Amino acid sequence: MSASPTSPPPSHRKFFNMEISLTLRPLGRGKFSAVLDDDDTELVAASTKPFFTAARLLMERGYDPNSRLVARHAGATHNAMISRLGHAAALDVVEGEAHGPRLVRFKAFPGVNRGDTEGHRATSQAPLAEGVSA
Repeated sequence: MSASPTSPPPSHRKFFNMEISLTLRPLGRGKFSAVLDDDDTELVAASTKPFFTAARLLMERGYDPNSRLVARHAGATHNAMISRLGHAAALDVVEGEAHGPRLVRFKAFPGVNRGDTEGHRATSQAPLAEGVSA
């Protein structure tokens, strides 16, 4: 029996079942921390974009980009955001005077330490929302 053209090869199917759960905790002034639910590890101490910041940190730690990343706000019973880890790591949120928040491709500042997850800028490309749901 062969796999359908839209399904991943058999050796990769297991990665599509992997889920990483985060809890986003409010800190005030629009910042949140992000904590891994499975072991209560704080991934992000403070960020205005904790979901995307956490995704980049998880990728740097070697997590599979095909894993499903799910975030909930502390105390909530519903998901706030869901995405494939690799897709979320490639995105950033920008907000300008002329536009509300929008997703764009992430681009780190040259020479910034990769661990500095707030040291980044976004490219001026069209919004990217594919693969991310709120």
